[in-house]
Amino acid sequence: MNKKYIKYKMKYLNLIKNQKGGFIDEEIFDLLNPDSMDDKKAVLNVVTDYGLVLEFVSNRLKADKDVVLAAVTRNGRSLKFASDTLKDNKNIVLAAVTNCGMALEVASQKLKNDRDVVLAAIIKYGFMLKFASNKLKGDKTIVLAAVTNYGKSLEFVSNKLKGDKTIVLAAVTNYGKSLEFASNKLKGDKTIVLAAVTNYGKSLEFASNKLKGDKTIVLAAVTNYGKSLEFASNKLKGDKTIVLAAVTNNGRSLEFASNKLKTDKAVILAAVTNDGSILEFFPDRLKADKVVVLAAVSNYGKSIEFLSDILKNDRDVVLAAVTNYASAINHTSSVLQIDPIILIMLLYNLVQSLSLKLKLYYYYYINGAISSARLVIINNFIKEFKQELKLVKKNDNKKLKDTASMENNFLLKTSKDVVKINDQGFYIYNGKITPINMNIIKIIDSYLKKDKKDVLATITNNMNSELIQKIFRVYKDDNDVVLAAVVNDGLVLELASDRLKNDNYIVATAFENNRLALGFASDRLKDYYIYN
Repeated sequence: MNKKYIKYKMKYLNLIKNQKGGFIDEEIFDLLNPDSMDDKKAVLNVVTDYGLVLEFVSNRLKADKDVVLAAVTRNGRSLKFASDTLKDNKNIVLAAVTNCGMALEVASQKLKNDRDVVLAAIIKYGFMLKFASNKLKGDKTIVLAAVTNYGKSLEFVSNKLKGDKTIVLAAVTNYGKSLEFASNKLKGDKTIVLAAVTNYGKSLEFASNKLKGDKTIVLAAVTNYGKSLEFASNKLKGDKTIVLAAVTNNGRSLEFASNKLKTDKAVILAAVTNDGSILEFFPDRLKADKVVVLAAVSNYGKSIEFLSDILKNDRDVVLAAVTNYASAINHTSSVLQIDPIILIMLLYNLVQSLSLKLKLYYYYYINGAISSARLVIINNFIKEFKQELKLVKKNDNKKLKDTASMENNFLLKTSKDVVKINDQGFYIYNGKITPINMNIIKIIDSYLKKDKKDVLATITNNMNSELIQKIFRVYKDDNDVVLAAVVNDGLVLELASDRLKNDNYIVATAFENNRLALGFASDRLKDYYIYN
């Protein structure tokens, strides 16, 4: 077989997969053999649905109005493959840019100066003003349409219009950072700059020095993006209202506050409440301030690592830290590591994280994942302790007074499991529970006695796409599980391991269920099915 033909077919396969999100019937490939590349009727049938195929047709058909018009109407980017003559044809180019504004880039210089063509392109994608003629970059109607669609295109307009208030206001309202390209005069216009920083606080960088000292402007900027405090005047870096707004938005903006406000307790508390990790950079004096530390570890438990030994062994601090970072317990004393209240609250918060976030088949990660089917058992395990945990929580609010009997009964039943889980530690992030050590699997598996039969049963009875994706995170390289899945839905082959995408029987089964599944097979099997 012609090597060039094979190359074209493979290129086309990838093209269609990217364009359509899947595979196409083999019959379409029959239209693309060398003999049909110059067959107008055959090519029209293809480009009407797959415009980018224009790249592979004969030069004669690349200059054919009917073929090219059909191609660019389907996909404007195919204008790139048309003849130079048709790139200068207004009807062809107008159809292309109407479908995809980016097609303007390959249009003729003549049509880049055509108002109708350019306007159609920038309505689709304002950035295409970059490729318009210099004349049209100075046309207010054209430019206004462009910056309204894509504010950053202000970069490409004429110097005259960069000083036009209507144009610049439209640009910065859409994209505040485009203030960078405004005239110096408008960088000092309060209406323009206020609109810019309200949209994108960091654009304060491009404002005039006078407006960097304007409280209204700077307050709007730091409220939108706290770290824009960097560009405020020295006077406003010492304004408590401004700095509080900045650190409330982004705790790390404390870096740019005046030296006086960097030591202000209210400012510091607002900063660490927003971002507890900045405690790392505080002087030892503040790391020893319990109020500041509690605010920090409540936001970012890992900051317990940066504390003095005294506060690392403070019960209140450790409790606050383990609430959002369970491994914080590894940084405290051996006494607090076996403190029953801390251990109970550690498990309680773990359970709360799961019960609030977990749906029936939510991800549970252990060095990758544990089968989503096992989560049913995790839920059952949790339910066994819920009532006791509620009692613990209720009594904890009363500082666990007179609860020794209840507490001891609870610990007799759970302390071994709690301590084991604690010894391994968990990261709790966005509801995803990740053990620090793979040994935790042994602990979890003591409660999770499910095996592959349950997964196979789940696949057979429920082909919910979300569920299948989660199961395949664990079983994508398991022949039995993948085979059971593709029997019901061939397209699930996409989720299988590379090894199984190259398995003859599994691919054949998937292909039999859905021919589009071939798009996910290995290159070896794609070639086999396409060319045999």
